[in-house]
Amino acid sequence: MMTRPREVASRRINGSWAVILCAVAATSGLGCDGGVEKDEVTRSDVTACADVSAGGAWWNQAFAAQTTRFTAELIATPSTSSIDAVVGLGDGSVASFAALAVAVRFNPAGTIDVRSGSSYRADVTQRYQAGVPYQFRLEVDLAAHTYTVQLRESAGTYMPLAQGYAFRTEQAGATRLSVAASKVDSATGTLEICGFELDPTASSSCLDATAGGGFVAVPVPDVTVLGTFDVDAFPGAPSLDAVIGLSAEPPARFADLATSVRFAPGGVIDARDGDQYRSGGGSYRAERSGLRVVADVTSHTYSVFEFAEQIARQYAFRTEQRAVTHLRWLSVIVDGTEGRIRVCVTGAARSTGVVYSREGSAEVVPLAGNEALLDDGTTVQRVDATGKPIAQLAATGVLAAAADGSVFLARVLGTTLTVERYDPTLVLRWRATRTVGAGAVIQALASRADGAPVVALRQTDDPSTAVIRFTAAGGFASQIAVPAGLVALDGDQPVVLSGDDSEVKVTRFSATGQVVWQRVFAGRAELSALVVDPLHNVLFGGALRTEIDFGGGPLPLLGNSEVDFSGFVVKLSAAGDHVFSRNTVMTQVRAVASNGSRAVVSGVELGNWFKPRLLLFDAAGTPTPWPGDTSFHSDIGTGDAVVIGASGRIWWNTTTRQQPGLSAAAAYVLALRE
Repeated sequence: MMTRPREVASRRINGSWAVILCAVAATSGLGCDGGVEKDEVTRSDVTACADVSAGGAWWNQAFAAQTTRFTAELIATPSTSSIDAVVGLGDGSVASFAALAVAVRFNPAGTIDVRSGSSYRADVTQRYQAGVPYQFRLEVDLAAHTYTVQLRESAGTYMPLAQGYAFRTEQAGATRLSVAASKVDSATGTLEICGFELDPTASSSCLDATAGGGFVAVPVPDVTVLGTFDVDAFPGAPSLDAVIGLSAEPPARFADLATSVRFAPGGVIDARDGDQYRSGGGSYRAERSGLRVVADVTSHTYSVFEFAEQIARQYAFRTEQRAVTHLRWLSVIVDGTEGRIRVCVTGAARSTGVVYSREGSAEVVPLAGNEALLDDGTTVQRVDATGKPIAQLAATGVLAAAADGSVFLARVLGTTLTVERYDPTLVLRWRATRTVGAGAVIQALASRADGAPVVALRQTDDPSTAVIRFTAAGGFASQIAVPAGLVALDGDQPVVLSGDDSEVKVTRFSATGQVVWQRVFAGRAELSALVVDPLHNVLFGGALRTEIDFGGGPLPLLGNSEVDFSGFVVKLSAAGDHVFSRNTVMTQVRAVASNGSRAVVSGVELGNWFKPRLLLFDAAGTPTPWPGDTSFHSDIGTGDAVVIGASGRIWWNTTTRQQPGLSAAAAYVLALRE
């Protein structure tokens, strides 16, 4: 065992070491500074590290003896993926496993587990890899002789590995802890321990409320836009009257709560919607309920999920709190005459860089001044820069905006293509129709420089794409056919992206259907994104299935143990020349957008499950992470449609859930600060 001072990735975010964030950035070719809010960063240059080696002595690091509740954090890096190594907490000099009250193990099977009484187990199966640092938060309650272990993820949130586990059987009566200790029990291998940090003032993440005891509250990240809160609730009986809520200040009465989730006497879980409680179908028994509350301070609404069910969708904040500007406290109270409940906060995160959000999926069209059109599949809204609706239309379709602020809306019903033009206040100016084949699908809609709309659509009985141009007054102008594929419109010039098992092809056509230029690249890829930016550059992406050279050198296939393909993005100039081509940290690129000076890429990364991802690139293709946090983008899910406005503001569609099978999936549209 060797202890030494070493500079680790010692960037501190909200009191935590961001080693994993930097490790992920390094593997993606990104700078370690990306994604960190500058006002949340302090610098700690040197941290003690220890190498605990197989066959060596126990490593011990003493700390001030703790006798109540406290939190400790440390970073452990295994040298192999099949080590048998333990790190934990005990009292005095630890020389045996039985002396550890708290223990986290990298087991020989390749997963991380935690000691609970007489055995090791975990609430979540978490595999580990050689050379990757893992940051643990240990929340210890000496009075209850229990502890919780959480693993810090790349986005800064914590994933619970073990919740409320009992001290090791031999230490069930321990009254104090004073040392961190580690031992490698396998024949080979090393466990590096870094950044051990103790917070004796930290309160437990669990709240215990009993009848007649009033509110019990804990501070959470201060939310001014969007906050995501995950809790495990353990009701003491199948029929309580208990409320879990969020508020700006520690609550003294129910009217202080902006959000309220209630374990009601009838055995159901309901939530407050403005001035009344409404049931969303959730039920509970005297056992664990996993809850997620997503609160949006900009719209004064919140949603609630319970395991695989959504029980509240965009409920209004309590009437008395509809002007609240932030949420800082999570609390629980038992309002009945008897009973108790334990609530453990397993995750709490606030957004940074999010301007506003909307639950659900929507097509978004950026407008001047950071205004936007939002089509949720039922209604088109024009919203201002803060997300406040300023005009509304009871219709849906494919949207485009003209330079003068007019709005085009296109849809197909049966065999009729309808194109409508609205003024900036969404008042109808004209409607044009044209007969098309049954099953026709609109692929793209755009406005020419003269304000005339152009529509590209595929018909089931036609292998080509029809490009139909109307006049600015709504009359029919012309129609051409171009080959099938992904289609983007640059005014009335279509660009088509297509591919097969041997090549990827990009072709720009003139308004009359003549080939302007064509580029063919040898190789195979799944193609899922195509866009033309305001400077007429062409950007596209998807997932490589073979190595391809798009003009900047071969892009390798960056597979992993789960997949054999990798996401990519390419930019060609208006003349079809190579500008940049890059691999991404994503498994698949699903959407690309560009305002000419910056490009944004949305997609998914597949490890044990899908994760949504978002990347920014400058005009030359240099990648930079988006410098913010959505409050749930480390969840499993997908990154979907994305657009970017002239100012750089991004609107991102993403689908997320906390864990597989543990919380219902939810879609969000997020307006991200430019």
